[in-house]
Amino acid sequence: MNNEFWERMEGISQIMTSLEKEHEPYFSHDEQLQLLTYKHNFVKSILFWTEEGNMTDEQKMSRIGWEYNNMFELLSGVINNNVEQYDMEDIEDEQADADYQDPNKDF
Repeated sequence: MNNEFWERMEGISQIMTSLEKEHEPYFSHDEQLQLLTYKHNFVKSILFWTEEGNMTDEQKMSRIGWEYNNMFELLSGVINNNVEQYDMEDIEDEQADADYQDPNKDF
């Protein structure tokens, strides 16, 4: 496998790391554990495909590229779920603020 391929994969890794760090303060404990499981499985898969002896380099690169794309999708899913959860909480907070009636308002 050539250096250009690994440089592309490194670029994807850097994007994923940046996204994760940006959103990490908002992840729940369960989401953090879920991401660790995803990462563990990702690393095992990359090692497996890198060491697989019965495949051409092109087949390995295709499979490893798929693993990177899959990991990116999984990370995006956790982030999107997290963002949607916080958006719903913001909507609920706004609704609660709108429904609040100040008892001293008439005074």
